[in-house]
Amino acid sequence: MKRCTFRILTAGALLPAALQAQSAEAGMEATAAPRHLWHLGARVGLHLSVDFVTRTPALASALPDLGASTFSPRQYADGFVAPDEGGSADGDTWNWGYDRADQVVANGSALAFHDYSGSPFADAGDVTDDPQWGGELRYSWIAREWAGATWGLDAGLQWTSIGIEDSRARSGSLLETTDVYDLQGILAPSAPYTGTAAGPGPLLDASAATRTSATVPTTVSGSREFSADLLGLQVGPRLDIPLGDWLSASLGGGLSVAFLDGELRYDERASLPSGLGWNRRGQTSDTEWLVGGYLRGQLNIRLSDRWGLYGASEFQALTSATVGDGNVEARLGLGAGYFFSAGLQFGF
Repeated sequence: MKRCTFRILTAGALLPAALQAQSAEAGMEATAAPRHLWHLGARVGLHLSVDFVTRTPALASALPDLGASTFSPRQYADGFVAPDEGGSADGDTWNWGYDRADQVVANGSALAFHDYSGSPFADAGDVTDDPQWGGELRYSWIAREWAGATWGLDAGLQWTSIGIEDSRARSGSLLETTDVYDLQGILAPSAPYTGTAAGPGPLLDASAATRTSATVPTTVSGSREFSADLLGLQVGPRLDIPLGDWLSASLGGGLSVAFLDGELRYDERASLPSGLGWNRRGQTSDTEWLVGGYLRGQLNIRLSDRWGLYGASEFQALTSATVGDGNVEARLGLGAGYFFSAGLQFGF
């Protein structure tokens, strides 16, 4: 009887402790996988590239045919030849002008005028300037447990500040048309020279011109700068796999939608073999919506029941975006962007 009483008393004394331990264990299991998780951290993007494209403009209007029955005005990039007040029916005119001394050719016996046409691309290729910094805020809802892991839905807001510059020289080409006029023994006035329709002045025989055409290279130098704010939204499923009491891994992926607010600045000069060229400076901005997808892997470190740290790597593919004004374009390639983020995690 005493032994029985002792066993009952012993069991009664140990029961509260056992229940308390069981309750604590249950509480630990509940806090190990909170239903709601918030993430706030820094974000860095790599492999974001911009392709700067310069469209080389025509420097003068199309020239009339030299063989035409009537003498029409000819406007060149480095001068002009036009009828004078008398109509220049025989081709002689004093209404002409030229810009540079090197246009006098053939030992001073002829004068060359140039026209350039076409609009080829001067493409520098992709330019990267890693890293690109930003931040993120994410929310995860843990729906239920499955095979020892938990799964749910994940949504995130991201911001990335993009800034990429390029100052490399690029090459392109234009069609150069050269008209050469025989000076017929006259001495060309010193350059620059501008005659008038009323005259008088040295006569140039417009009917004695010859024309050749050739493709010539252009060199584009200067600077181009693209800056943008990329605001993104991601939504997709999430799977959490425990790796221990304080460590877990998360996998996810889904839809990405982004809004791009971009600006392009440029200051360029194009140089031609003839010594001609042009300077262009401009600024333009544009906005675009981009769509794509993402894959994300994340490690979670538990510090307490509610707080933790996380580090994540992410692959994101978005449609490309173009910002330009017709003279210069910046084409932002986001088809294969890599992002890394780290920060604080809060669960409840």
